[in-house]
Parts: sequence; C-alpha cells; structure tokens
Amino acid sequence: MKFSFRINRVEKIKEYNGMEDIIHSVHWTYVVTEFTPERQSLRAIHGVENLELPNSENFTPLSSVDYYVLKGWLETVLDFKALEDRLAFLLSVEMNPHALNIIEGLDKLSQE
Repeated sequence: MKFSFRINRVEKIKEYNGMEDIIHSVHWTYVVTEFTPERQSLRAIHGVENLELPNSENFTPLSSVDYYVLKGWLETVLDFKALEDRLAFLLSVEMNPHALNIIEGLDKLSQE
C-alpha cells in the first residue's frame, strides 16, 4: 500500500485586520493505492479543513506558504493515522457492483 496526500486548492481572504491573502480553507485528498499481479486498487478520502484566522503574531505570509507548511498546519487538526486506517479498510472491502447499478438507476430516474 502506498499513501499519498494532496492539497487540491486553498481559499483565501483578501484582507483581514491589516493582513493580506490569508489562507482560511484547505481542500485535500488522501489516497491509498495498491498494485498486485491480480489488480490495481485505489481509494480516496476528500475533505476541506477550515483554518483559524491568524493574528499579527502568528501570521505566515502567503509567499512563505508551500505544500509542507500547509500539510504541517493540517497535521495539527487531522488524524492522519485514523485516515490511513480508514483508507486501508476501504481498500480491503470489495466494491459491490450492484451498488453501482443502483446509483446509475437513480441517475437515470432523476434525468427523466
């Protein structure tokens, strides 16, 4: 199993209390992949984490923020171990092909 964490995008506030371009939301995806001779599997969890607004003492300018800074902020509020456990569980569960048919059927009904 290989886990990978992606930051898809951030939302920012243009100005707040004299500070500019403040990141307030981070959209992320945590993915697990597994490649075996029999199959290739992938499961993902998506989320949005709202960050606390900074004050002038703990503000990090947007120009100083990169992936590692954002991930560090998220590590203080997300339980990465629990996310990995959930992804491993989802990977171990076989997808029910009938569930996909039900969803497709519902989509067809709503379009008529």
